[in-house]
Formats: sequence, structure tokens, C-alpha cells
Amino acid sequence: MTPRQIRRRRAEIEAQLLLLETKKRVLERELIVLQSECEHQNIVDTKGGDLYCSDCEKARV
Repeated sequence: MTPRQIRRRRAEIEAQLLLLETKKRVLERELIVLQSECEHQNIVDTKGGDLYCSDCEKARV
């Protein structure tokens, strides 16, 4: 790889990392809200990224 390709790839990876960190913060906030709304506290994550309680299946999109 040339230095230019390395810099470009690094920038792409850093952008992806920033996006994932942002998504993580959003999901953490959603989890806090959902836990405050549900008495079971049995919160799980689907592969689609939606959080819900597996006991009462109260979905949060």
C-alpha cells in the first residue's frame, strides 16, 4: 500500500469507529430509558439493534 492509501484507509476506519461509538451511546441511553419503564429488567438486544424486554416483550425502537 502506498502512504496515500494507508492514510485513506485509516481515515475510513476512524470514521467507522466514530459511527459505532455514536451508535453505542444511543443504545446505552435507550437501555437506561427502557430499564426505567420495565419492571422485569430483562433487557436483550436483537440482531437488528432493537432493545426489548424478553419477559414482557416491550419493544423500544
